Amino acid sequence: MQKTIKMSLFTIGLICLLLMVTPATSIVHAAVNCSDPGVVCKSGAINSNETWTSDNIYVITADLTISSGVTVTINPGVIVKFNYYYTHNILVDGTLNVNGTSTNKVYFTSERDDTLGGDTNGNGATNSPAAGQWESIRFRSGSDGTWTHAELRYGGDKGGAIALSGSSPSFDNLTVKKSELAAITALPTDMPTITNFSAQDTPRGGLNFQGGTVTGNITWSQSDIVHIISSDVTVNDGATLTISPGVIVKFHYYYTHNLLVDGTLNVNGTASDKVYFTSERDDTLGGDTNGNGATNSPAAGQWESIRFRSGSDGT
Repeated sequence: MQKTIKMSLFTIGLICLLLMVTPATSIVHAAVNCSDPGVVCKSGAINSNETWTSDNIYVITADLTISSGVTVTINPGVIVKFNYYYTHNILVDGTLNVNGTSTNKVYFTSERDDTLGGDTNGNGATNSPAAGQWESIRFRSGSDGTWTHAELRYGGDKGGAIALSGSSPSFDNLTVKKSELAAITALPTDMPTITNFSAQDTPRGGLNFQGGTVTGNITWSQSDIVHIISSDVTVNDGATLTISPGVIVKFHYYYTHNLLVDGTLNVNGTASDKVYFTSERDDTLGGDTNGNGATNSPAAGQWESIRFRSGSDGT
């Protein structure tokens, strides 16, 4: 009996020792094999110029930074996938040029999107792509880029699939699909050039201003994309915001959103090309900007005001 007890205690002690010396296993979010032919995994910092080519699938496995002074060029037909983890970004401090064509787009999507480039994470149909499976391509202060014929899918976890912060790149034939929170977020002082833009199944499917101030002389001129005010925007004393003909400004559905004018607000609509201020639920102007079909209707009181405060001006 004593021998049996001693053996049991020895066995328990051995198990405890093994548990103490065995390292914990972290959760693996995906099964991308970075050594597979044709798969190039990217993370960290890019410190010299690069060109990405269509004979590879590029997988962003953690935040990737394009350093200041560095240019990354993405050729037609390239597919870029983001490892399924909500905070992954491409952070642009230098230049990111995307050279898609009408017949050979550049795609940015989730690694779970097997419709582009096949089953990159090697798990068959176990997982499906969905909005918010990666965060953003973030153009930071002083960065630049020229994009043509690009499509972004399943991003926008914490904001826009594209996020501008002190940068004004140009985009032509840009499509954003199934972004979780917004298509493009920007500061009200950012002045990107955007032509032939479309958004599908995306709330705030336009150029989304999440509050902030206008300083200096700024022009909102992009009539191919709806401008969305999702939190108060203020035109500072001494600053001028000019809104060009044909621009549509929508206010996010929340009762207290304003455009507050301490400086000058000039609105330059014409008889044939008005400037509109309306609710984001107004699908008759600029389409279904909030991405919910006919679920909601516009109504009086869905935004507050354009408020000219003491000393302000406008034409």
